[in-house]
Amino acid sequence: MRKFDFILPTKIVFGCGELKRIGREARKIGKKAMLLTGRTAMRKLGYTDRVVSALRDAGLQVVLFDKIEPNPRTTTIDEAGALAGKNKCDMVIGLGGGSVMDAAKAVALTAVTAKPIWGYVYDQNGDTFPIDRKVLPIIEIPTIAATGSEADCGGVFTNWETHQKGVLFHPHLYPVLSIVDPELTVSCSPELTGDGGVDIFMHVLDPYITSTPECPLADRISEGVMITVVENLGRAIKNGADIDARSNLSWASTVALCGMPSEGRGGAFPLHVMEHSLSGYYDISHGRGLASLMPAWLKASIPSCRERLSTLAKRVFYVDTSKMTADESALCGYACIVHWLTGIGMHCTLKDLGIDDRHFGRMADDAVLLYGHNKDFIENQPALTREGIIEIYRNSLGS
Repeated sequence: MRKFDFILPTKIVFGCGELKRIGREARKIGKKAMLLTGRTAMRKLGYTDRVVSALRDAGLQVVLFDKIEPNPRTTTIDEAGALAGKNKCDMVIGLGGGSVMDAAKAVALTAVTAKPIWGYVYDQNGDTFPIDRKVLPIIEIPTIAATGSEADCGGVFTNWETHQKGVLFHPHLYPVLSIVDPELTVSCSPELTGDGGVDIFMHVLDPYITSTPECPLADRISEGVMITVVENLGRAIKNGADIDARSNLSWASTVALCGMPSEGRGGAFPLHVMEHSLSGYYDISHGRGLASLMPAWLKASIPSCRERLSTLAKRVFYVDTSKMTADESALCGYACIVHWLTGIGMHCTLKDLGIDDRHFGRMADDAVLLYGHNKDFIENQPALTREGIIEIYRNSLGS
């Protein structure tokens, strides 16, 4: 095992019906909340009114900002941060999917600094504004099992003017509280459920494939998350009211990106990096983008991750690989994932998503610029240069 620090200051309240605790929990934190949501879904489902009523019944004032879009725009975040600062809000609550929860972290920062969020993500010199002060307390309420933003200290943000999509991580951005109520995910459509489940799976697959030293506990935590998604995602897609499947997915989402699955082992996120550049231009669902790129990425990685894919075939998909060669068992692991994606209706190509090759060069440039850490490649096994990234994009187009 490698050396590491593990910090997780977030209080997790998990369980069906636990949304009812939002008022009394928020009252312990502050008196005036900015509530962030998307544009329509939370209000139509009645979730916005439920949370606002619970907060007001607990004696809190509420400032509602319901303009957060998928792949949240930096301009929208800056607008919400300015409003939170102007109204002297003393906490930020994100009610929705990963975009809203990520935005809540960014708004909690910009409300106290009055600086544009993109400056914390990236500038032309490769530098960022330092985060040298505490942000507003953050509460997250996920309504889909997907990003795991309820248990980490980061977010992903899109500069639509440049079509760049970058990340921001800092310990100050951990939520102080997350209420994970699986009942809120029952309303998710089969398509949205599938997108979210693929994201959970890839959150642990990415570092699992790209890490080299074996770390038995971290491996088995990652494998446990993948198994949970494989066993429950199809059920939830088929029957959205399957609360057991929904609960299992919600907990897998919370665990997958909290840091624990990779601690002691490490690993990189090249598939996510390439998808960020993709959705920075095309504004597609993150899970669908991951699914479209995954087969070509894994094929390119096979020479360096045979053992990993073989182990995945055995431990996640329960295939007896004892009589297979190293190449055969690796290809079996690859085929198992593709077969699973196909079975749940999530296997797709870039052409299926209406995407052609016109921006591949710029997308690859952005991936290296934003995630290469001043190198001319992104971390992978093997490392991916600009040309390697473009090749994966091209091989993801489909026939």
